[in-house]
Amino acid sequence: MAAWVPHVGSYRRRMPVSLARMYENALDWEHLPWLHQSSFSDIECIDAGDWGWRAKATLANTNPSQLPAKSLWHKALGKSLRHQPWQLLKFSSRLIAQSLAAKRGGKEVLLELRLDRERKRWITTTLAGVGAGTEIWTHVIEHDAEDIEVVVDFFVPNIPQPMAAPLGRYYQNLYHRLYDEDQEMMETRQQALDKVKSPQKKDSTTVSLGDIEELKAKLPITVSLAGRDWQLREHQNHIAVHATLCPHMLGPLDQGHTSAEGTVRCPWHGYEFSLATGENLSGQRCKLPKPPETKIENGQVTLVI
Repeated sequence: MAAWVPHVGSYRRRMPVSLARMYENALDWEHLPWLHQSSFSDIECIDAGDWGWRAKATLANTNPSQLPAKSLWHKALGKSLRHQPWQLLKFSSRLIAQSLAAKRGGKEVLLELRLDRERKRWITTTLAGVGAGTEIWTHVIEHDAEDIEVVVDFFVPNIPQPMAAPLGRYYQNLYHRLYDEDQEMMETRQQALDKVKSPQKKDSTTVSLGDIEELKAKLPITVSLAGRDWQLREHQNHIAVHATLCPHMLGPLDQGHTSAEGTVRCPWHGYEFSLATGENLSGQRCKLPKPPETKIENGQVTLVI
């Protein structure tokens, strides 16, 4: 920090993930408006690299459950008014702006994350917009290969000392929710990586799925064929087949949203693919693998590679 900024609180969490997954997650600005829809509604990257990233992000309206109790705010405001009235006056415009952003969303902020691998930490700074000057320092403690602990400290400039309690609680609630979502993503990605690296049986080139009407009643389902898992969905009265893993970062496409236009979207980064061709419709280069052929004879369904 260039100048002293008051510390308003901390958050600690132990997770069964590796340092590599944690760094990967920190550098992954793209997932913010997709995995963390309750906090971000959009993001536009300005610059990114091994050092970190800088981006314009649009805030979503905050879930009321993340906000501290009104009584905690009222108590802090009362103490600030009695003991630090001038500091409260200077901080009030910032507090009002943050409150409106939390309720209405749509406010744009300029964020920067800088990664320091040597110290196993990264610092996320709000450079402009609501909360400008706020710094969030995240340190990682490695307990084992897939056992880490993150220690997150929140710093907010020009805050009256009594206001640290409710604002610190807000950031603790926020980061608890963010890491709930991040941990699931990191664990799922590691499982997918482990499965891709492990030997897969690829001798089977067909799988029988039985009567077509009975099959449609079960959709969507996942089947394994030729060493890969495939999702079967019904689209416009036809059976569409696609890989269950997004080719970008192995996101769970079997949990993705499908549209009436015949697309499937990854829940992690919003990459959208055509069910018919596998083409990436979001502008990125990755593409879905060619799916098995669906054969229907005498009402019986078979997938063939």
